[in-house]
Amino acid sequence: MLRSSNDFHGPQPYLGGWFEPNVPGVIIAAAAHWGPRRRLLVDIHHHLYLFSIQLSRTPNSYYHASRFVFTAATALVSSVLGSPVARSCSSPYTRKEWRELSTTEQTQFITALKCLGELPHSTLVPTNYTAGIVSVNPSSSRYDDFVYAHMDTNVKDHFTGLFLPWHRWYLTAFEKELRTQCDYTGYLPYWDWSLDSGNVVASPVFSSSTTTGFGSFGVAPGYQVTDGAFATVQRAYPTPHVIARNFKAKPFEEQVFPFEFTTPDLLAADTFTPAKITEIVNGFSGDFIGFAAHMDGVRAQGMHNAAHLMTRPGDLSNPSHSPNDPLFFLHHANLDRIWDKWQRKSTANSAAYGGGSVQDLAAYDTYPVGAPPNVDTTWALPTSGLDSALTVSDVMSTTGGYLCFVYSEFTGSA
Repeated sequence: MLRSSNDFHGPQPYLGGWFEPNVPGVIIAAAAHWGPRRRLLVDIHHHLYLFSIQLSRTPNSYYHASRFVFTAATALVSSVLGSPVARSCSSPYTRKEWRELSTTEQTQFITALKCLGELPHSTLVPTNYTAGIVSVNPSSSRYDDFVYAHMDTNVKDHFTGLFLPWHRWYLTAFEKELRTQCDYTGYLPYWDWSLDSGNVVASPVFSSSTTTGFGSFGVAPGYQVTDGAFATVQRAYPTPHVIARNFKAKPFEEQVFPFEFTTPDLLAADTFTPAKITEIVNGFSGDFIGFAAHMDGVRAQGMHNAAHLMTRPGDLSNPSHSPNDPLFFLHHANLDRIWDKWQRKSTANSAAYGGGSVQDLAAYDTYPVGAPPNVDTTWALPTSGLDSALTVSDVMSTTGGYLCFVYSEFTGSA
């Protein structure tokens, strides 16, 4: 919603590109790949936007008129370009646990993952939020583009209020890419690690099958994955390398954050038992910040970080380029499933949202879900050019219209 012209300073994320609101007619960055129809519609929308800005600078009724002009323009362009618009969700698809998939379905998913890794790099519009990361590698793959987006926006969507909604969007964008670019007819599976908490290394996701396995664990010093479907597969970021993975039962023994782990001998598996999932889903009524903080854990020793760090020093354990390991997507789908279960417990939970927009690890105990300025559901999600303009409200529900899926309730055993 347009509040006033003062809300916009500098380049803004805009329909898969960026525009400069104070320079008439200037749309920068991702315009090069747009066709004439998209360029025309975006230009119309941009000029209507500038007109609404002028109206917003005049009192009362003109301000409301400006909101109408901007909203109408957005609806027009969105209806043609496919940007998020209000829609219903009458037939949601189902994301299943990895063990629920047939051998054929598992093979199809892994084939699609490998396909995306073989497609050439496409359009990215870096936000440059995260300092110090490498430049886009023009020789990288479309899979690598998703890794880069995770690196690019890392400080905005980790240890902040954007963590859960951003990753919900990110998983869906990745799923769509598999389906549209690699002829995948299924959906993103999740890995319920609670089923494996008694013996993590025996989980079927670590199978060495060349068609249905993500591979086991490498050996020192590089820990490169040498078996399974992704044996010797290379990723581009931060530098070209073979996917690496290790298993470290007590991942908190070595400090990795600018604060000390309070329980260094804690087993990773003890953070994601079935009891721990029940505890977080049934707790924190109406308290999104409490829920999100618990998922990351006291001093970041919760289920989210444990499942990452237990693969140290592999790719999955790195906060920035963890999506290099395709298990990232199954891991985060499970986290999203847990958030969805919590949301569905009550109306108070489904509407709850909050946290800060600034990652502040130096003050993690005070701001585990981000420091001010605080976020709300109108907050934009940084997509690095992988998607059109989105806000948190678009992804608050998995069946809200923009999203239309549910998670299965798998009750099998490891």
